[in-house]
Amino acid sequence: MAHLVLVERHRDLVLHSRTQAERRGVADRVAFVEGDVLQADVRGATVVMMYLLPRLVVQLVPKLRTELPVGARIVSHDYPLEPWKPDKTLL
Repeated sequence: MAHLVLVERHRDLVLHSRTQAERRGVADRVAFVEGDVLQADVRGATVVMMYLLPRLVVQLVPKLRTELPVGARIVSHDYPLEPWKPDKTLL
């Protein structure tokens, strides 16, 4: 089972990512899924890292609140998870 699952809607990026993971010897620890992040099953995830535009972050917040277990960590690159207040912000 993969330690890290990445969801990407663009097939070419998924294929490129798989190739790079194989090249770097980490393909056994990573899974790349072609799909819609708004439909992805995140139940049970303990860490979620997002590099999304603000309109998608806003759409994803209710899903994360519903599906993630208590204590899960969320890392959002560039955009806040309104209305949640961050525990920590790095600039």
